[in-house]
Amino acid sequence: MLLFCLTLIAEAQTEQDLAQGFDLLDKNSPKKSLPYFFKAANSTEESFEPLIPYALYGLAQAYYAMGEYNYSAYELLSFIEKYKESVLFENANYLLAESFFKGERFNDALAQTKKYLDFFPDGSWGSRMFFIRGEIFKQKEDWEAAYGAFNSSDLFYPLSYSAKLARQEMAKLSIQHKFLKFKPSPDELYSKGLSFYNKKDYESASKIFSRLAKDYPKHKYTRNALIKLGEIEDTSEDEEKIIASTEKYYPEIKEDSQALRLYKLGRKYGQKGEYAKAISLLKKSIDDYPKNKYKDRALYYLGMYSERYASPKAALNYYVKLVLDHPSSYYVDGAILRAGHLYYETGDYENSYLIYSQAQTHRVGSETPQCLFWWGKLAEQLGRPKDAAGIYYYLAQRFDHTYQAYRAKEKLNELGYKAPESSFKGKNIEEKILASEEINEEELTKTMNDWQAKNGRLLGSKEIAKALQSYKLLMDTGLTKFAAQEAKNILSHTKGELKDSAENTLATIMQKSGEYSTPLKYVEKKVANAILDGTSSSVSQNLWQIAYPKGYWDKVFDAANKYGVDPYLTLAVIREESRFNPKALSRSSAHGLMQIIPSTGKILAKQLSIDPFSRNKMYDISTNIEMGTYYLSNLIKRFDGNVFLALAGYNGGPSRVKKWVNEWYGGDTKNLDIDEFVQNIPIRETRYYVQKVMGSYYQYKRLYD
Repeated sequence: MLLFCLTLIAEAQTEQDLAQGFDLLDKNSPKKSLPYFFKAANSTEESFEPLIPYALYGLAQAYYAMGEYNYSAYELLSFIEKYKESVLFENANYLLAESFFKGERFNDALAQTKKYLDFFPDGSWGSRMFFIRGEIFKQKEDWEAAYGAFNSSDLFYPLSYSAKLARQEMAKLSIQHKFLKFKPSPDELYSKGLSFYNKKDYESASKIFSRLAKDYPKHKYTRNALIKLGEIEDTSEDEEKIIASTEKYYPEIKEDSQALRLYKLGRKYGQKGEYAKAISLLKKSIDDYPKNKYKDRALYYLGMYSERYASPKAALNYYVKLVLDHPSSYYVDGAILRAGHLYYETGDYENSYLIYSQAQTHRVGSETPQCLFWWGKLAEQLGRPKDAAGIYYYLAQRFDHTYQAYRAKEKLNELGYKAPESSFKGKNIEEKILASEEINEEELTKTMNDWQAKNGRLLGSKEIAKALQSYKLLMDTGLTKFAAQEAKNILSHTKGELKDSAENTLATIMQKSGEYSTPLKYVEKKVANAILDGTSSSVSQNLWQIAYPKGYWDKVFDAANKYGVDPYLTLAVIREESRFNPKALSRSSAHGLMQIIPSTGKILAKQLSIDPFSRNKMYDISTNIEMGTYYLSNLIKRFDGNVFLALAGYNGGPSRVKKWVNEWYGGDTKNLDIDEFVQNIPIRETRYYVQKVMGSYYQYKRLYD
């Protein structure tokens, strides 16, 4: 009995040593953490064995943080050899490459970066691996190899920070060595483009597929790349060459109909801004093949390009034809919205009212709530307040949780009517996901226990059983972030009908471990579909809170309180700007959670006395939130407290907003029709941005306020 008790004490002490080591590491005290990791790594307790990899990894991290790169490399090599099945295997391979590089073991670093890129083609640190290779080749004065490595970092990971550095290095090399060229293989291009496409990163996929079509117009992969390009709306950088390649190559795509080829080519010209050519090709696809199944989408883009070609009457004809002939089309809600707005712009409110009314009986799409809102708005303008109230009531009930539904409720109150009751009572929700950045281990344990109860048949797997043991030990030790990684590994094995439940569980675990961006991506489509399907009442409280997280709440609350902004508005901006990814970097070089561009950041830093200032500081969570909230506060004041105008300025620039207000309303910000203003914003991104942020803002207020 005494031996048993002593064993339990020893096990508990070993777990405490591991937890203490990581705690000291988090507090930037790597030297103090070493003895704790040593003791944990050399534990002979059988029950602690699943956590030995974490002790070794912690030891390597401590050495690395101390600048003892040879020691960290030694520990990581041992780790990689012994623990190939560990969830830390990729992390260890990455850190080993960094250790070799910073320890100036350049040949070893070249071998390790290649190994990482081969083992983890979609890995988190691919861009950094290419950049390291470029730096090493520079050291060796192999300029062509260096240029190729930097180019790969930029081409395959265009939005990463390493890619930005790589572009700077390429510019320097191009000046010093004008002969340098880089041409990746078609296999590399297609594989990486397909990877981005499958992850729905269409901007990156478009860039790579375009490069493939330009460099290898006759290659077997180019056919598929062109098909994928036709499905991506983003324009490529070298559109002239892509169109020439497309025109030359499409006739060989035998499985596509001629109508589809004409349609896709027309779309390509439209993306390039050559609307006359686009309209001609799209019309030909309909006139020559009147029964083709792509007719509805051709009509939609004929309407769009006719608008841009300053032919509103022709655009109306195309949109109305689509609405009448294709009521079940995927594009019909967009056609109703555009046709209704074109009638509205000419002052033909009756026809605008009639076309918007079609949204109630035609296929439901993402634009349907907006069409219904404008149907109600037109009823008001035509002096039919009772009809307007009925429309608003239907919209608020059927499309609850949309931006337009919230606006409909406000309009009902203005008209003196009571808005519909909702089964969703945000204020009474018990917040199961903590608002602060602490981790509720009890809730996390309960979540995984629920998953085990539903997936008992999977527990016979040796791999899952081992991962589950590690997960439980990590939870007992208090290392919840590592436990979440093990949980992710476990849930990845769930297939079939249980996969949806597993994804929800995984999202919950990840958010409870302090990660907000990925969980949001897991659930947002499910929530959006439920809203459009009219089944939003079936969405659990848990999923709502994952879809609208109170990420970094303490920092958001402090900044919002300091600058007089509603903290839920700051959260809404963060959600729509970066999806809570603190390392987000846009193509326009907007940085961090609140997507601040460097020029604005420099001005804000001066105003906030952030000195010294560098672009990297905009990735700091606290700094970014303070800068973004301060800027938002200034915009709200600039536009006399009008949050809609402030948001339009945040996205599209305050000078543009001021210009629109002056042109459309004589500079009067107090009496403008805000719905009309938002609908008339000529920049599509800004128009939808205002609606998305305000929709999220309403939702946050409903959930938590």
